[in-house]
Amino acid sequence: MIRITALADGFRRAGMAHSATPTEHPDDTFSQEQLQELQAERLLLVEVLPNPVAAPTGEDEQVKEETDPPADTAKPPAKTSSKTKGAA
Repeated sequence: MIRITALADGFRRAGMAHSATPTEHPDDTFSQEQLQELQAERLLLVEVLPNPVAAPTGEDEQVKEETDPPADTAKPPAKTSSKTKGAA
C-alpha cells in the first residue's frame, strides 16, 4: 500500500493529481519508475506501507494467554474467617 500526501492540494505527478488529504493506493498503481519519481518529489510525502496480510498474527494472543489464565482454571479468592481462635 502506498500513501501519498501532497503539500499543495491538486499537485500533479505520475499522471494524477494528488490531494493534501492522505490517499492510499494499491502497490500496483505505479510503476517502479513512477514510484521513484514520486518519492523524489519534495512536494509529496510518499509512504510505502507494509502489507497488512503479511504481518505476523497471534503474537498478542500468545502473550495474553501467558499472563491471564482461562476463567475456568482461575482460583476463587480464599475465604477468611472473622473469628480467630487464640487471639493474642
